[in-house]
Amino acid sequence: MHFKKDQIANNKNFEFITNFFKKDPLVFVDIGARGGAHEIINSFSKLTNVIAFEPDKEEFEKLKISSVDKNDYLSFTLINEALDQTSKKTNLYIASNPNNTSLLEISSSFFSRYGNNNWHTVEEVPIYPTTFDSVMKNENIQPDIIKIDVQGGELRIFEGAHESLDNYVNAVISEVSFIEAYCNQPMFSDIELFLRKKGFSFIGFLELNSRSSNKNYLNKNKYLFKERLFWGDALFIKDVFDSNGNEIQKLRQAFTNALILTSANFNDLAIEQLDYLKKNEFKETINEIKAFSKKSYDTFIENINNIQNLQPERLKEFLFFIDKYRLFNDYKNL
Repeated sequence: MHFKKDQIANNKNFEFITNFFKKDPLVFVDIGARGGAHEIINSFSKLTNVIAFEPDKEEFEKLKISSVDKNDYLSFTLINEALDQTSKKTNLYIASNPNNTSLLEISSSFFSRYGNNNWHTVEEVPIYPTTFDSVMKNENIQPDIIKIDVQGGELRIFEGAHESLDNYVNAVISEVSFIEAYCNQPMFSDIELFLRKKGFSFIGFLELNSRSSNKNYLNKNKYLFKERLFWGDALFIKDVFDSNGNEIQKLRQAFTNALILTSANFNDLAIEQLDYLKKNEFKETINEIKAFSKKSYDTFIENINNIQNLQPERLKEFLFFIDKYRLFNDYKNL
């Protein structure tokens, strides 16, 4: 289900959760905030203080003058600093496409194999980074959710965030890779193992993308085939079932997880987090999450029923629809 702006925050059936975070707001840290904060928090943005790290000076200035992010959230704080595992001098590798700029050097073998001009280093810039924990401690910030997309440098930044991950963070959205696009880039399995040791459970992917080669061994206009996974956005949570915290900590953990999981359409798991608390106050919230799921299913069936006699001009629209629901239903389930 695609949520409208603050659809959950404005929903009276989420009142117990929204009142909790009105007193002590969520803290969402977006590391690599090019283009603005991640849409995962749109449905509860007015309950959220956003801390956005963007090391690229040009993009930082764009975000600074943008009124969208500043007005959409409880607060929106921009920080023009690069993060790393230590504060030692290092290099930032500027790519031909700024989206691919990284703390890691682009792999020459990857570039030659896939021949993508967006993956080409144009400049090496020396930088003096800081660590995530240092900023959080200095600014007295206790983060609830981290979203990180730094082109292969995710694990290095996590290694500078031990205290925050151990004591405060309940959910992580991390870009992960299955192909070494950068030299010595950690893979999905490395990040999953690191976060698992920190008490996080891998829930699933919010997005998955396959590799693309310009060599065209098979033409997609003539052949139907799968491609190798390239990268994705992975969701991790600290499951309230494993919590050793006090009652308030468990509430915050379960509420944070429920909001993220519902927004990401993991509705069954969201309900499970609230049901664990065994409180009658959450019955209406649980019923509302079930209703979101029913609406998604009804929309799915309605779209399936509308594809008879599909006209050629609607083919692309239909294919986008299939992509959107690929992870929701298999044919055998309908």
